[in-house]
Order: sequence, then structure tokens, then C-alpha cells
Amino acid sequence: MKALKIDPFKEKITELELGPSGGNLKTYQDLVGGMIASVYIPADAIVYVNDEGLYAEGQRFFLIHGLHQPLAGVGVVIGSDGEGDADCPISLSKMESAVVWGNAGLLMSMAPLFHDTEIWDSVSS
Repeated sequence: MKALKIDPFKEKITELELGPSGGNLKTYQDLVGGMIASVYIPADAIVYVNDEGLYAEGQRFFLIHGLHQPLAGVGVVIGSDGEGDADCPISLSKMESAVVWGNAGLLMSMAPLFHDTEIWDSVSS
């Protein structure tokens, strides 16, 4: 299963292969560094982040177009087909154009500017 890893510490997004059957809870927890929380983005996709990421010292943040607040720590993006996990439907280049890096305060002030979801009308380009 194909996924994307969003790493705000390196300010880099990379493609992941989670195997033919996809990830499991432990895989996602290992990738984000703790218990997971899911955030849905308007592209039939889910971003898993560390559920307690906001409380970690030295945390880094990212904002994805269409979301109302920044996310803390590493994120893993997968697809959702209504029955479970699926390949990430978003191309690497599309995700790179949809993510903004920064500190929480800056990104919170920018969030209204990035609330437009039209970027997700075509997720593969």
C-alpha cells in the first residue's frame, strides 16, 4: 500500500510502501511516534498524526490546504475507500504543493488563507 510521510522536522514529504496489505496500528504508531489520531482531508485520504504531538517539546508543525488548524509532528497520509485503508490517492507533487511548514502560531494565523479545498479537485497532478 502506498502512503506519504510528512516530516516537519526535515520539511520533507516522502513516498512510503507499507506492503501489499497496508499498514497496521503498530506501523502507524511507529511512524508517528506514539498513539495515532486521524484527520480527514478532502481527497478521500486520512492523515495519521501522534495523538499527543501537541504536548511534545521541540515540536514542529505543518498545515495542509483545506484543514482549519496545523498538525503536530510527523504525519502519514493514506487513502480511505470507505471499507478500510487504501493507497494514498494524492501524488507526491500535489501534497508538496498543499503543505506549508512553520510554527503553530504562524500556521494558525495562516489557516484561513489555506481553507480553500479546490486544490483537492484533482489529487493526482
